[in-house]
Amino acid sequence: MAPSAALLPGGAEGWRVQGARLLPGPVCDGAVVVLFGAQPDLVGWCAYARGRPDPRLLPKVRQLPIA
Repeated sequence: MAPSAALLPGGAEGWRVQGARLLPGPVCDGAVVVLFGAQPDLVGWCAYARGRPDPRLLPKVRQLPIA
């Protein structure tokens, strides 16, 4: 587990799955976690939709300066 270098502080609310519904998760700082297998109690991100980043994710990502 490591802090997310990409997300702004407080930019990681993510989603919870309850049955067949997606519910907003709590606002928090981002972290990178790698797990294998089912994890029913965790909050996750929808990082892409139809091959593109979710539009709700982009405002929460640190922008790199263009040199």
